[in-house]
Amino acid sequence: MQFSLGDPVQVRINIQKFLDKLNMAKIRESINMIAEHKDKIVDIDKDLLTELKSHRFGKSLNCDAFFTTLHSVTLAAKPADCTTAIVYAKSSNNE
Repeated sequence: MQFSLGDPVQVRINIQKFLDKLNMAKIRESINMIAEHKDKIVDIDKDLLTELKSHRFGKSLNCDAFFTTLHSVTLAAKPADCTTAIVYAKSSNNE
């Protein structure tokens, strides 16, 4: 699903198909991490979510790690040769 390896429109369609199969948000609503290679960790809250500018491939955020407690927010990271950890936890109070 790399843009440099194919037609950008087809890549976007493929990414959206992948998100749809996982019942995730539309690609335009996703938040994409752009690694800074520092130690910046960002909590994506409602205020930050409204500040981020939308692009046709989602919203971009420069950081090295991010997380959110917001429901139905799709976070995306495209690692190169770095180790990536994904943690998902359901709320114990059915939120």
